Amino acid sequence: MSGDDGRRPTRIPSTIPPSRIMLRAIAVLSILLGMVLGILSPVLAQDAPPVVETIAVDGTITPVMARYIERGISRAENRNADAVVLEIDTPGGLSSAMDDIIRSILESEVPVVAYVTPRGAHAASAGVYIAYASHISAMAPGTNIGSASPVSIGGDDSMNDETMNRKVTNDAVAKIRNLADFRGRNADWAESAVREAVNITADEALSLGVIDVVAPDVASLLNEIDGRQVMMHSGDLHTLHTSGAELDTFKMNILERLLQLIADPTIAYLLISIGSLGIFLELSNP
Repeated sequence: MSGDDGRRPTRIPSTIPPSRIMLRAIAVLSILLGMVLGILSPVLAQDAPPVVETIAVDGTITPVMARYIERGISRAENRNADAVVLEIDTPGGLSSAMDDIIRSILESEVPVVAYVTPRGAHAASAGVYIAYASHISAMAPGTNIGSASPVSIGGDDSMNDETMNRKVTNDAVAKIRNLADFRGRNADWAESAVREAVNITADEALSLGVIDVVAPDVASLLNEIDGRQVMMHSGDLHTLHTSGAELDTFKMNILERLLQLIADPTIAYLLISIGSLGIFLELSNP
């Protein structure tokens, strides 16, 4: 008989700490979740509609308008928008503000579409340059474009003024021809719009190669340009994906609306007249 007490030796089972089991479970779930997301991500990306930002270029081209358009394009870039649509209805404005807008368009990382709208709208003077600078240029039926001759304020008919006018006109012609060549549009008509102030309808603009599309509304425009390729600032070709896009309207803030109102030539001259009258009354009755 052995010397033990007759009890069988007990075996202590090897156990895994609960914390390690939980870590393993989390790791497995993470791997499975990653695989599912990897499979679904392309599908979700295809289902997400493109986003297009619209900016209303309505009224005189002023530094306020230029700053507003610059902010809108920057916002579209930050939000990875598929395109920016400039809804144009303008009689023109300051050449310096126009140059700022053109620079913003040419350096934009998002395709910019100039669209003269609604019916009865026009793109005159600076509006022609903006249309020529944009990646895509379009017009609604019943609109017109042209009359881009530079106009100076004041002065007489001396030879110095005539020389200055020639210099300004030639500079404007060179600028718009450069834009036309860069975007592949009709440079000869652009020069005649500057030198002779010619003006044409939407259908004429399309037939002459001044614009790319005639569309009745923004939705039709975006469907029409979907799939087209445009040259970006980087030199790369970009394919537009705009069909069925969600529209995101970017508006002026309160300060910009106030400053734009004051910058209107009619309001500006009225304020100058009131100020001049006030100074006259003050000097007459100290």
